[in-house]
Amino acid sequence: MRNKSNSIISSIFAVALLSAAVLAFHFLRTPVMPPSDAEPITAVPASPLPAPWLPRLAEPRAVLVLDVSGSMGVVSRPSDMQRLQTVAALRFFDTYARMWGEISGDDVGAGIAVVLFGTVAQTIDWSGDGELFLPVTDTNRKRFSDALVRYLGRPRAWGGDPGEDPRRAQDSDYAAALDAVAGLVAGAPSPPAVLFMTDGPMEPHPCFTPLLSDGERERYRSCDRRGTVPDLLTAVGGPLIFDRRAGEKPINKTDMPPNVDIAAGVAARLAHLMDARFPVAGDESAPLAWFPLYLDTRPWRSDLTAVRQMLSGDDANARFWGTETGVTHCRSADELVGHFVAAFARWFHMSALPVAPGETRFRVPDDTRAIAVQVTSDAPLKSLRLVRGDRAVDLGGQGRFWTGVSADDSAGDWQLVPVGGAVTEMSVYLEPSYGWALAVPEVCQQGSEGELPEARLYMCRYADGVAVAGYEVYGNLPTQLSGSIRRDTGETLPLDFALAAGSSKGAQATYVANIPVAKLSEGPALVTVRLDTLQSLGIPVRDPAQTRGVQVKALTRLVVTDTQGRRLPGFKLEGVPRAPGWTAPFRRNAP
Repeated sequence: MRNKSNSIISSIFAVALLSAAVLAFHFLRTPVMPPSDAEPITAVPASPLPAPWLPRLAEPRAVLVLDVSGSMGVVSRPSDMQRLQTVAALRFFDTYARMWGEISGDDVGAGIAVVLFGTVAQTIDWSGDGELFLPVTDTNRKRFSDALVRYLGRPRAWGGDPGEDPRRAQDSDYAAALDAVAGLVAGAPSPPAVLFMTDGPMEPHPCFTPLLSDGERERYRSCDRRGTVPDLLTAVGGPLIFDRRAGEKPINKTDMPPNVDIAAGVAARLAHLMDARFPVAGDESAPLAWFPLYLDTRPWRSDLTAVRQMLSGDDANARFWGTETGVTHCRSADELVGHFVAAFARWFHMSALPVAPGETRFRVPDDTRAIAVQVTSDAPLKSLRLVRGDRAVDLGGQGRFWTGVSADDSAGDWQLVPVGGAVTEMSVYLEPSYGWALAVPEVCQQGSEGELPEARLYMCRYADGVAVAGYEVYGNLPTQLSGSIRRDTGETLPLDFALAAGSSKGAQATYVANIPVAKLSEGPALVTVRLDTLQSLGIPVRDPAQTRGVQVKALTRLVVTDTQGRRLPGFKLEGVPRAPGWTAPFRRNAP
């Protein structure tokens, strides 16, 4: 009887085992349909083609913040006896107008504001009706020039009287100037440029500085004579720059309260400006372009240190593309013109063309729409001309510092021809027709067939964002560019961007790199491509590297379903699919 029972049990067990084998064979061999409630087998997302990474400036706004304290040209040890501040500002206007017209295709939309600061900060009202940004056009050049001569003085080279100078403001209040800038740029349609020029450290007056409240001023008897100081100056007519020592009731210098942290007050205002974001092309945003400049004509190192500490800004704050940290050290008023133009070129995100020190020749690529040139010589020059074949462009400047702009038919080999000295240094900025754009999927994961996501570098026209055949523009494209992918944990893998097949034959000029995501842990990462090699070959690039954020998903999960697409509970496929012939352990009751 017992033997019979054992035989029955064994038979049942054998049938169950055979049934399980048949079911397993069926489920492994029968094609499965993706269920609506299960995760589909993944495919590698494609890299989108973005527009070129260019901060398109809609109605750009430039703000010149100019120190007009007496030390600029009136009081002892003047910084700018020749009144080159006027020349530099006008050169900035001219370059701005010409380059904006070339970039935008018209001569409307750009504006410029001028803030003059000493004891207080006052903004020029161009029409007398609250027009604080003057349209930068050829027709407005005279309005701009006349106002600058009125408030900054007529340059000696233009027949200016050596004994007259309207820059008679006392003190130098950075806080007041920054407050004026904040009001001007609020709500700007594009990242504005702010060029802040001073010849000395912060020296506020307690009766006027915004660092003190009206209640704190009550302790100073002289503040009762302060009266009303206008925030605006009319371009024509009206009062000149405020001078607290002029008039019937002058106010002499008074020390600030010792408990007032002047540096902290300036730092807070500057941080507020640097934290603001302004729209650019697409959904991008960017901070303003900040260009602090210290005119140092006196060997007072303590002044330079103080200016750098106050105007450099917090390194943690984001900066406009390509702008440098710190304060530009300008050792003579002659340098003002060059620094103003260089700041303008960086604001418009022009590409720097590498030129060796002392070199007088450079080649401009065929795709260039405009160039800006800044030159330094070993001795004051009588003239400086930029020559290409039968074409010549006269550069403007003072002494050893000269600049120029060419916006028509700029491509080709150019030669500098100086008269009176030798060229020691030259900076060339290009406005190209094409740009490089890095594209990566938002989510980087490996596909079910082992395929890897790709990072792709396109060359596109700025006019319409269309990818173009790079070989038709540049015949010397390198075969490889270096790059990397870096997780926020510090994990880093190198990426080799190779010239895509067919790029040299007129197809889309792209570099492609496979992203080995399975070698990285999951999480956010940065994909970077280096463009130094392109720049070294004379190919314009706006930044030495481009970076895009991605989300790494290193694993691909498969779901086991039946023929009706229902998820089979208790089954799990273990492993990562890497090739078409991949198999994995198949077990029941997996966690």
